[in-house]
Amino acid sequence: MKITVVGTADLVHAAIAAKAQGLWRQAGFSVHSQIVEGPGFWQTAEIEDVPALLDATLAALSSLPSRPSLSSASEMATP
Repeated sequence: MKITVVGTADLVHAAIAAKAQGLWRQAGFSVHSQIVEGPGFWQTAEIEDVPALLDATLAALSSLPSRPSLSSASEMATP
């Protein structure tokens, strides 16, 4: 899952991200992407909140298939 944060005027970044995703798909990867609007929090020394990024991340994580717990996995590996 790739989540891209863009400012309102940063559509160029979105186009670059789309090109990279196309290359990943051509290489055989399953790519799910989403673009959310928010501040460039990686470019500032101030703490920035990006609620849309948090919401998108939680939604992506909740959509992942369930995985067996460690105890269940070790039980399955025992002959």
